[in-house]
Amino acid sequence: MMLPQSKAAFPKYPGGNRGFTLVELLLVIAIISILSLAVTSVTGGSDRDRVALAAEQIRGQLDLARQTAISLGTHTYVALGTDTSSRNEPVHAAALQSLDGQPATGAVDVTTDSGKSRFALITRMQKAELVALEDTLDSDEKFIDRDSRLPDVTQRDRAAKPEDSVVAFTVRNPGTGSNIKLDWVIEFNPRGEATVRTAASSPAHAVAFSIAPLRGERDPLRAYIWITGSTGHTEVFE
Repeated sequence: MMLPQSKAAFPKYPGGNRGFTLVELLLVIAIISILSLAVTSVTGGSDRDRVALAAEQIRGQLDLARQTAISLGTHTYVALGTDTSSRNEPVHAAALQSLDGQPATGAVDVTTDSGKSRFALITRMQKAELVALEDTLDSDEKFIDRDSRLPDVTQRDRAAKPEDSVVAFTVRNPGTGSNIKLDWVIEFNPRGEATVRTAASSPAHAVAFSIAPLRGERDPLRAYIWITGSTGHTEVFE
């Protein structure tokens, strides 16, 4: 596990966000590790349990990336994906940081020899079994009726999709030793703001995507992840 570098390595970014101490970052890393074990332990459980735990696991990675971006004054990322295009593969989630404070602009290979890559994992990559990533929030009236907190259709239409990112990360899969490309990417800048870097390069009002059970037996049984662009704050709607 790689610990974040000291604050001195990056210039302080002006703004009102308070940084986070190393102890706080280590605590978040520990929580993510516990959630990873929990997800693995319920692979034989219910669809609802798997979706809920996978959503919390990914939210942990998003919170860690945001806190690291603010604390170190750098750009950080949460990259999601599977080994193949098959829905039968686990969903992998990795939190990464820029080592020189500069953002990624395209495909990045983090598996290169030490010192050659400008990016590194913040913590060990996580995976969730028997769930699938889905694109941005759709018009699911049953779900909206069940939870009025869900952003309305107008807001959802303005949300960026992680799968539209022009940035992608190739990392080492600790389970198999092979490389895996993660191309659903959310970026946090040094102010903690969230976006998806696309060809349009316009700031994101929000970032949104869903996690569904692999079998998809109960339509609206899924978790919606909503990241507010201006604050980087993540909400999970189940």
